Amino acid sequence: MLAPHNVIQAIRKGGFAPNTAANPRPFGMPPFGHVLTDAKLAAVATHVRRSWGNTAPVVTELQVLKAK
Repeated sequence: MLAPHNVIQAIRKGGFAPNTAANPRPFGMPPFGHVLTDAKLAAVATHVRRSWGNTAPVVTELQVLKAK
């Protein structure tokens, strides 16, 4: 199973697509690292990774700390 580093960083720092001529103002996801504790970030990451029929393992607070 893949490590949760990418989903942790996406939740923590947000993500935005690059601007292009066809899409000069793309939608993105705002960062949530400033409002979520490590425990809550781990819970959100676990939910995302286990949704839609996936069977990913639980994301722990230690994994969130290591991803900083």
